[in-house]
Amino acid sequence: MKLKLFLISIIALLALVAYQKYVDTNTLKLINSWSTYVSPKHPFQLNYPSEMSISVDTDGQIIFKNIDTFFTVTIWESTDQVQTVNNVRAQTEGHLLVNPPVITNLMVDGNETWRLDYTSQSNDLFFSDVIIFHNQKAYILEAKTKMIDQILSTFHFLD
Repeated sequence: MKLKLFLISIIALLALVAYQKYVDTNTLKLINSWSTYVSPKHPFQLNYPSEMSISVDTDGQIIFKNIDTFFTVTIWESTDQVQTVNNVRAQTEGHLLVNPPVITNLMVDGNETWRLDYTSQSNDLFFSDVIIFHNQKAYILEAKTKMIDQILSTFHFLD
């Protein structure tokens, strides 16, 4: 009986490892098929789904969009990280009916970063604001939560 349980555990573990490798490989293939955006004005680049179009609004916000989804990059002057995070929160929470975000600190390309993960009050919308601080600027990315990790994995500063 113990041998049977042991064999079932081994098979389940192997299946889990194979599935994770499959997911990682497919995610890597997806990202590798993306196009690269290099900002002509700010020292950064990132990859984005090739079918997206890019536009810049009058405030300098870079908008990547297709028929299904979009994400944005906005650059603000910033000398106070906490104030910048509070301003981003106020802007987001002032425009949308969302629950308070889950806030995490992380590093992106060697820079201190704040991630704010939101759910709508109806729990059917999940999106994130990611604020990367670099050389007295805040690079604010907003996207659906499931897309943000893929975008961040390709984000790099060029200076």
